[in-house]
Order: sequence, then C-alpha cells, then structure tokens
Amino acid sequence: MPLRRYNAKVKSITVRKLDVHGTTLLCWPASILQHTPEFLQVEARFSHSDRLQLDYAVFERGDRFVEWFFTARWFSIYQIFGVADNRLKGWYCNVTRPAQLVSGEIHTVDLALDLWVAPDGSQQVLDADEFAGLQLNASDQAQAHKALAELQSMAQSGAAPFAELIAEPA
Repeated sequence: MPLRRYNAKVKSITVRKLDVHGTTLLCWPASILQHTPEFLQVEARFSHSDRLQLDYAVFERGDRFVEWFFTARWFSIYQIFGVADNRLKGWYCNVTRPAQLVSGEIHTVDLALDLWVAPDGSQQVLDADEFAGLQLNASDQAQAHKALAELQSMAQSGAAPFAELIAEPA
C-alpha cells in the first residue's frame, strides 16, 4: 500500500528495513514528523547498540535520526544528530525500493548500496561490493545507480535535506 494512504491521525509508526528477499534486517519505532503524498518523515533514536564505530562516523545509543521515506524515489535519507550535543553528524542514505506502508509499518527494501554525506559535504559511497553481489534484474540495477547519482547531486547542490552542509572556510 502506498504511503499516500497513510492515516494522518497516527503519531507513531514502526520502520521495517528488509533485504531483497523480504527478510527483516532491522526494525525500530519512530515518531511521525511530516507526511505528504511524496514522503513520510519520521524521527527515531539509535538503539541498535550502545556505540557503533564505523570508518566514517560513530553512532551512539540515543542519537537522533530524522528519516525520509519516499513513495516514488529509490532511496531513503537519515539525518543524524549526536545524543550529547544534538550536533549534526551527517546523512546516511540508503538506496532502496520506494517505501510502502504495510500493516501500519513503513517497509523499505534495502539494496545494499549506500551514501554517507559528512557535514562538510564530503561523500563516501558504501557497500558497492555488497550491491554488486545482489542478483538484481537490470531495471533494479539501473534504478539503484540512478538513485545514487541523484543523492550525490542533491548533496553536492545543498538541496533539502542537505541544506545544513557546512561551508568551507574562506
């Protein structure tokens, strides 16, 4: 069921991240911030571990995630703020199939390909090898590459939600 049929009276929702076979990878509760026919924006707190140290960022329990799930775009965007100081850590962007509302949950099918955008605007493509290992049809592969290019362009141009990119020093 498309997100455009979402019941606007509901203030919380569960997000379910699935792999291409429909198996749940992660599941978390979220508060609904905004709903339009094009997207559902939610807020959630990182709770999958106490601390997750990655090459490009550290996620800590309680970090605030503002998340956009799109009905016709092949990606989702997570804007991440630190729990201690609410400082922007960056944007984690998942290449996904368009989000769907299923039994009162947001379902997003992860296609493994990701983009990290740091507050200074630098970008890092993640999990390209994992994406290459998926046996996707040619249409899904093309949509995924198009989505990654669109995300990269949005971040580079400072389009919403990347408007908070820190300007380089003069």
